[in-house]
Amino acid sequence: MTDNLQQAWQEENKLSKWRRSLYIIATIFSLLIIGGLLIICWPTAKENTANWKQNLIKKSHELVIKIKEWQNNNEQQVINGNILK
Repeated sequence: MTDNLQQAWQEENKLSKWRRSLYIIATIFSLLIIGGLLIICWPTAKENTANWKQNLIKKSHELVIKIKEWQNNNEQQVINGNILK
């Protein structure tokens, strides 16, 4: 009986070592994949972050222009009496 119990503990230790090894390998593999993707995407991300201020100013200016056009269009429709159409 003690021999079977000892053998079961040894098998469990082997399985535990395999699981630990697989977790370590999976973690290293995941880090390599993430690192590779970061290296591939870095130039695009760097360019986008370098121009974020100009892009934000441009988008906000475009939004202001669209709002003014919408407001002028609504005022013109009110003047023409087409508000309910």
